Amino acid sequence: MKGFLLKLVSFSIAVAWSVGFIFWQADGRSDSFYLRFTTPKQNSLILGSSRSAQGLQPQVFNQVLFRNDIYNYSFTVGRSPFGPAYLKGIKKKLMSGAHDGIYIIGVDPWLISNTSEDPNNVEEFGEKDWFLGSSFSVCQKPNFPYLIKDYDDMYVKILINNSLVFLHDDGWLEVKVKNTEDQVREKIDKTVKNYTIRALENSYSKTRMEYLGKTIEFLKQHGKVYLIRLPIPSKMKDLEDHFMPDFNLKIDSLARKNDCNYLDLTKSSENFKFNDGSHLTPVSGKEVSKIIANWINSLK
Repeated sequence: MKGFLLKLVSFSIAVAWSVGFIFWQADGRSDSFYLRFTTPKQNSLILGSSRSAQGLQPQVFNQVLFRNDIYNYSFTVGRSPFGPAYLKGIKKKLMSGAHDGIYIIGVDPWLISNTSEDPNNVEEFGEKDWFLGSSFSVCQKPNFPYLIKDYDDMYVKILINNSLVFLHDDGWLEVKVKNTEDQVREKIDKTVKNYTIRALENSYSKTRMEYLGKTIEFLKQHGKVYLIRLPIPSKMKDLEDHFMPDFNLKIDSLARKNDCNYLDLTKSSENFKFNDGSHLTPVSGKEVSKIIANWINSLK
């Protein structure tokens, strides 16, 4: 019996050591979110969905705005719509003494809508049980709780991963794909088809809009807030206009109420290229980041 227990303990130690070793190797190719939960608390943030995660590049903002503190803390439309979970995650990621910060918030109709029969019931918000809304640290390396709770692939892929998606240390999610024009059109059509279904299931959420307001109010205590609607393909813009025709009026009103500025870049979407129906290519993302950064400079 004693020998069996010794073997069991030895085996358990070996397994724990192996898992720990693998977790230490997790990097920007392991997961589209992981590094955002391992980096230190930040002073300035880019927020929003995957449109912001892929489209807004902190390095560009830092260069144009002569800063070194802008960090992309955007996730996806399913993980970081405006609500209590995202606001909780933002509060945990921001330095307690943050000041003179810049907060760039990507907005779109999907981030202020919800799929439930009662779109204002926070208990029905799908992201509430994800890591952002948990009590775990978002600044821990390695972040064992995240890898155990929310990493959704085989751990061996942490060691062997040739993904075309790479999460940079500054939070920018780079997606390297080479699409032909026909492939891009097909992806745009597929994205629009998926979001057409979402539009049938979703409706405007007053609660999510209120949480966007609460997020702005919180961040204004630490610096200046800028609301941005990123460029999207014309088919997606038409769908969003049909789904929420008064979206710009809602955001304009919120911006005026909170004394912050709003920039809608969907009017110039034809000047940029996209990987699909929602996301800018890295080259166009760099251009858009420069445009927004120069706009921010013009407001000073």
